[in-house]
Amino acid sequence: MSGQIHLNGIELERLERELYALLEIEQAAQRRWLALPVGYEKSQALAEYSTAVAAASAMRQKREGCLVKLGSKASSSCRRVGSSS
Repeated sequence: MSGQIHLNGIELERLERELYALLEIEQAAQRRWLALPVGYEKSQALAEYSTAVAAASAMRQKREGCLVKLGSKASSSCRRVGSSS
C-alpha cells in the first residue's frame, strides 16, 4: 500500500510541475493577446490563450484526481498549485 502512495506522490509532483509550466504558458499567451492591437494576430493570440487556459484546466483536474487517490492526508499537506483561492 505504501508503494502505491509513493507512486501517486511522484505522479502528483509531476502533475504539479506540468501545471506550473502550463500556467506560465497561459500567462505569456495572455500578455501577448493583451498587447496586440485589434486584428488577425490578436484573434490568433486569443485562440492560443484559450488553448492554454483549457490545458491548464485539464491539468488541474488531473491533479485533483491524483489528490483524491492519495486521500485526505495527502490533500491536506499538498501545495495548492494553480488554485484561485
